[in-house]
Amino acid sequence: MITGKRLGLFLTLWVISFSSFGAVAVSIKPLAQLLSYPEYNAPAQVHSLNISRISAQVSSRIDNIDVRVGDQVEAGKLLVQLDCREYLAQRDAERAIRKQYQSQLKLATSRLKRSIDLHRRKSISDEKVETDETELNVLIAQAASQAQKLTQAELQVERCRIDAPFAGVVLQRLAGLGELALPGTELLELMQLDTLELIAQLRPEQLSDLPAGLSFGYQGQRYPVSLRRTLPVVDASARTRQLRLEFDQASAPTGAAGRLWWRSANGHLPADLLVQRNAQLGLMVLDAGQSIARFVVLPGAVEGQPLALSTQQVERLGLTLDSLVIVAGRQALNQGDTVKVRD
Repeated sequence: MITGKRLGLFLTLWVISFSSFGAVAVSIKPLAQLLSYPEYNAPAQVHSLNISRISAQVSSRIDNIDVRVGDQVEAGKLLVQLDCREYLAQRDAERAIRKQYQSQLKLATSRLKRSIDLHRRKSISDEKVETDETELNVLIAQAASQAQKLTQAELQVERCRIDAPFAGVVLQRLAGLGELALPGTELLELMQLDTLELIAQLRPEQLSDLPAGLSFGYQGQRYPVSLRRTLPVVDASARTRQLRLEFDQASAPTGAAGRLWWRSANGHLPADLLVQRNAQLGLMVLDAGQSIARFVVLPGAVEGQPLALSTQQVERLGLTLDSLVIVAGRQALNQGDTVKVRD
């Protein structure tokens, strides 16, 4: 005779046995373990922001060139000295004229003060005061005009000395000693070393897959770089867009040609994990704590090709990186099938 307690145990075992009957044995893995992040590269080259041809601004003979090709110079270092005797003489003459005006202004100011004082005592007429005031104003205007001439003469003297506008390296000497330099005559070519940019060309479809971490590979060494700007223009011939990048720490030499490297920001799902149901490609997943297979459609998936999934796309699919993907046994499954996970 079967007691009530034994009958309940029997029914429980029967239900378990029945529910397991016909279940498909599968193996599962978290989605995060199935995603790969391939590495890509594109040609890139280091450029200096400033490669300047240093020119003369005055007409004069070249007295001295203080640098050679290949010399590294600091900002403000003397590069070229021009014959400055003529401009020095002009400056000294203007300084002498300034002293004359200073003396005349002093005398005219004193004369006007005396005239005003006498006018208060009714000793001179209004016309005399007005005349002295006018003479002072004329002298003030003349002195101001002369001050501008002196400033220009001093500027010409400064231009006889040609200093490095920035720290860099001398690439070329374009003039020689004794030559007559005219305004605009190129004397030296100087390249700045501390303001470098990396220029790379990428296809438009590669831009959406760029991560925050990028590096420039040159002669077996990697240099971390950061994206500064993507030009909003597509090269008509190469069908690429130009990227301007900055070095985060140490920089490669100017002119270095290498490769820009980056690891995909999007996880790539292997093509062989995709299954087709009702003319749609997707994944078979198993929700945590469940034993029923669920088919998740993957929009944009192409048969035989890996599928790139961004974090936002994973969320839109109702999945997470911890979602359980059915790996082995997926081909035999349909939506709603009962499964049992292999140990």
